[in-house]
Amino acid sequence: MKKYLNNLPEKFNTVISDFITKLETNTEVQWEQIKNVTRGNDLESTIGDLSIPVADIALIPIQLIPIGGNDQLSIGALLQRDKPMIRIRYKAASEPANHLVRLEKDALIGCDSENVLHQLQDILPEFKYEMVSEEPGSKYDGVVLLDNEQDNKIDLSAFDSYFDFNPRELIPPAGENVIAAVCLKSFSEIREILLDLNESRVSRASNIERRIQKKMAEHEIHSAHVYCEIDLQEYYHIYLSAFIPGSGYRKTRLSTSVSTGADEDIVNQFFAEEKNLSESH
Repeated sequence: MKKYLNNLPEKFNTVISDFITKLETNTEVQWEQIKNVTRGNDLESTIGDLSIPVADIALIPIQLIPIGGNDQLSIGALLQRDKPMIRIRYKAASEPANHLVRLEKDALIGCDSENVLHQLQDILPEFKYEMVSEEPGSKYDGVVLLDNEQDNKIDLSAFDSYFDFNPRELIPPAGENVIAAVCLKSFSEIREILLDLNESRVSRASNIERRIQKKMAEHEIHSAHVYCEIDLQEYYHIYLSAFIPGSGYRKTRLSTSVSTGADEDIVNQFFAEEKNLSESH
């Protein structure tokens, strides 16, 4: 069996290694790592703008897969998900204004996500924020980067400290840290193998996040961040952050024992809270 790995960041190495170990117990493995997405006549199929070379299985971030899926490709399994904690890297100050992120008051933090920037303004109001420029040099006291390509553009050696935010507090994009194992829908035998390796809790949480993302997009809101967590009692705790033109960024949360309709419930709650807030002013 030939597989394909799409240059995933190193942070996924452990998760991928565990998945491969499980896969090897079910089938003979010939693993290939291809660093860059290729384009040409030898392509087996396409997911959005991502071209997949001839392969039996592809491991890719679920965020690259269009919501609603693909005519030819099937998500066979979702891998174990590390908690999607957004990290701030910074240079610690001698007289910090905050005990969690040890920076001086009015320290400048660069972000590559407007959603994250506005969330941080509420969480850590003692600091200043701006969107990172292409060549920021060393002017930032700290950075928060969701885009792995930005990591390569910015010299991180100046930062000696970091802090990881709980995703319940600093809400990540939908599907953050979720890796999907996809295959052709015609490969029924492989689909059966992958089904046995699917992480059910990750699948349920990810499905809710992506359904909410889709519903927010239907309201012309494309920058929503969503996180769903399932506790030991099987309750779903859902967190949503989004920008409403003319109103700014808003957050809401919902806890429910039922996943069906949870996406619609929290979206309705989000807009109801916004309406009430607008009318109160």
